[in-house]
Amino acid sequence: MQKKPSDALNEFEDYIFRVSKRLSNLEIESEETEKTINKHDEGFNSVSELFTEEIDRIKKESNQISIDVKNTVRELHNIAKEFQNLTKKEQLDKIKKKIDDWAPETFINKSYANKVLKN
Repeated sequence: MQKKPSDALNEFEDYIFRVSKRLSNLEIESEETEKTINKHDEGFNSVSELFTEEIDRIKKESNQISIDVKNTVRELHNIAKEFQNLTKKEQLDKIKKKIDDWAPETFINKSYANKVLKN
C-alpha cells in the first residue's frame, strides 16, 4: 500500500523537526563548550602571566647577584693588593690560602668576609 502524500509530508515535517531540535541542542552544547574552553583559556593565561612575571623577577635578581659577586671579587682583589703593600710574602701566602679555602665566589656576605680576614 502506498502512502498518501499528506502522510509522507507529515513524516518529512517530523524528520525536519527532529533534525532541527538536534541541531539546536548541538548549538547549545557547542556554546557551553566554548564558554568552558574560554574559561580555562583565561585561567591558563593568568597562570602564564604569573610565570612570566616570576621568570622576569628571577632574571633581575640573578643579574643583581652576578653584579654583586663581581663587585665582591673586585673588592677582594683590592684588599689583596693592599695586603701586598703592607705584609710580607709569607703572610700574604697565608691570607691567599685562607681566601682560596674560603671560596668567596660561591656566596656573598661582607660580614663573613670581614670575620675570616680578621682571623
